[in-house]
Amino acid sequence: MLRNGSHTNPTLSVLEGLAKFFDNNRTPGSSPITVQQLVALEDPEDELLRQRLASHQVRMIAMRAGAMTPAMREQLLKMIEVLDQDRTTDPSS
Repeated sequence: MLRNGSHTNPTLSVLEGLAKFFDNNRTPGSSPITVQQLVALEDPEDELLRQRLASHQVRMIAMRAGAMTPAMREQLLKMIEVLDQDRTTDPSS
């Protein structure tokens, strides 16, 4: 009924069945398929985050920041803000 369009709002049990079907038939080694993936809308910020985290250096900075105390992270953010200000006021950049 979903295929022919007579039903357009599947129940949770139908979504669970679809997720199970696609999960059982996914490429080995690929991420599991969940109901949440079937109903979640893609957030444009997620793609931007994925693009930025593609850099090894960015991932290393993020990993180290994750191990910092909240106070240390606040100091790091302030340093980054200063660097951003320097970059935007520097006419050679």
